[in-house]
Amino acid sequence: MKHTFKLIFLISLIISIFPASCSVGGGYWYYKTKSWVDSAKRVDGKVKELLEVENETNGIMYTPVVQYKYKGEIKTYTSNVSSYPKPYNEGDTVTILIDRENSDKVRIDSVNDLYFGVIMLGIFTLPFVVIVLIAVSVSYVLMRFSREVKNDSQQELLDTTQN
Repeated sequence: MKHTFKLIFLISLIISIFPASCSVGGGYWYYKTKSWVDSAKRVDGKVKELLEVENETNGIMYTPVVQYKYKGEIKTYTSNVSSYPKPYNEGDTVTILIDRENSDKVRIDSVNDLYFGVIMLGIFTLPFVVIVLIAVSVSYVLMRFSREVKNDSQQELLDTTQN
């Protein structure tokens, strides 16, 4: 029985590699995005339209198309992220982030556009973290309990043999 608890503990530790890797990857992804945001050029843009995107599970979602001026040129950016409800209205002013080295790398300065992937990775990883923590905790408690029961039964055996 003691080996079963150790096996559960060992399997839990092995399984914990997945959420640990996801957490490290998510942290790195966040750090890289945050560093990029801090160094990006900011310009104002206007939401020209909201593209309607049909989604099987959520119905219609909206993707903002933003027009902005950069280095004298009028440019258009279509967000990579669709959402419901509408994130903006047509005519809204939004901040556009432009990479200083590659002006084709553009994002809307919003949590949805910048950190959606990191947030989804965290949401996906969270149940694994909870399961691993519960399994490790339960197996540790059971190992300790079985050790105490073993010590108690050894003490009883010693007591009965001494009498």
